[in-house]
Amino acid sequence: NQVGDAIELANIQFDGLKSKGDGKITLHLDEATSMDVDMKFSTLDYDQWKILLNNALIDFSDFRKQESVRGDERQNPLPKDIHVVLNVSSDELVMGKQAWQNVKIDMEMAEAAITVNQFHLELPGESDLTLFGVISQSATSGGMRFEGSVETEGKSLAQVLTIVDESAAELPDMEFGHLYLRSNIYVSNDQLRLSDADVKINDFQLGGGLVAYYDSNPRIEADVQLQDINFDYFRNVWRENKKDAAPADFFLRFNQAANFGWLKKLQTTIDLKIS
Repeated sequence: NQVGDAIELANIQFDGLKSKGDGKITLHLDEATSMDVDMKFSTLDYDQWKILLNNALIDFSDFRKQESVRGDERQNPLPKDIHVVLNVSSDELVMGKQAWQNVKIDMEMAEAAITVNQFHLELPGESDLTLFGVISQSATSGGMRFEGSVETEGKSLAQVLTIVDESAAELPDMEFGHLYLRSNIYVSNDQLRLSDADVKINDFQLGGGLVAYYDSNPRIEADVQLQDINFDYFRNVWRENKKDAAPADFFLRFNQAANFGWLKKLQTTIDLKIS
């Protein structure tokens, strides 16, 4: 259907890549490479779409090399002359063995950058994760970077940790209960940086920042500020731990399965302030 200066492809049914949904695509006639995509999925498989998008970016990058594009532009896999507004939601997002609920993605690609207006999903433990920011090419390294903010809150940190290890569900709520985190975030091909962070786990609150470098010499630098320390909280946690002298099954299983060889190369710097 033609609506004004646009062609609308409505009632699109999608069933593939282990994903199922419906929606519409609007092509703007006044801009040859501009479109709006609105899709609602019942299930969305992250791994399948990741493979598809990676292959598409590789093919596009090879095409640009053949067109003899300047070197700094060639490193950016995002096209500069394509404008896409993407609104996607899904009842379920499958990533490996994990299944997360109520995913919402609102982003816009233009001028070789992606603006993430909202990325939201529900995690285990009645937790919500929300992400905002911009994906663009770094002016220094030439690689891709994400710069924005992240916020998450939930009733059970233990349930959130089941994303890493299912046995984390057995962790005590007193130590791994209510979680709140808000932070600025920067991610590139050589580092992860959190700044102006505010973290609260039950009655334990801290702030500050952290930089993790994951190059040939991995290291972590942190500036941590403890706030409003409740010594009764630590006393109660200690008393609960004394009731069971055996190590938690979560840590036993984690130690057996994990490879900590990278810790031999890790350098850690921590600045601690208590207020």
